[in-house]
Amino acid sequence: MIGLSILGALGIWLIVAIFFSKKIPQWLGLVKNKVVMSVVLFPLIVVTPIADDLIGMWQFRQLCKKDAVITLSPDWESVRKAIRIDLPRIESKNTMIRIYGHAVQYKDVETGRIFLTSQWFATSGGFLRRHSGLVNPEQCLPKNKTEIYKTVDIDRLIKNGDSK
Repeated sequence: MIGLSILGALGIWLIVAIFFSKKIPQWLGLVKNKVVMSVVLFPLIVVTPIADDLIGMWQFRQLCKKDAVITLSPDWESVRKAIRIDLPRIESKNTMIRIYGHAVQYKDVETGRIFLTSQWFATSGGFLRRHSGLVNPEQCLPKNKTEIYKTVDIDRLIKNGDSK
């Protein structure tokens, strides 16, 4: 049933796109090249509802490749007790869609220094995806997060830090 609803919505959108691609050249008062303008406008109008999602998800992937990382202090092996510090969520600026950055820091209880920082991103996509009821939030974690957390034995450090 959902599939039929989506097909129906796509059919209606194609009709709307054809209508606007024919009418816009008329509204602009174009006499010459009206057909060429309609042909150029049609694909642009068709992708308009998902353009923010296409561009925004590309931006999301680029941000993930560049900034979804774990930073580990060179002296991490000396840490015996740690506490977790969840930093406030930050919304990325200059992106087509809402992308939220999340970060966690781990602090050495004995020295007070941050020895590990993990940063990742999450998004719910573009306008149409967020408002269609078909939201499938995506997140990107640092590629080596599990491996580093196991190597550092972060669970043990947190447990030791909680016992003070």
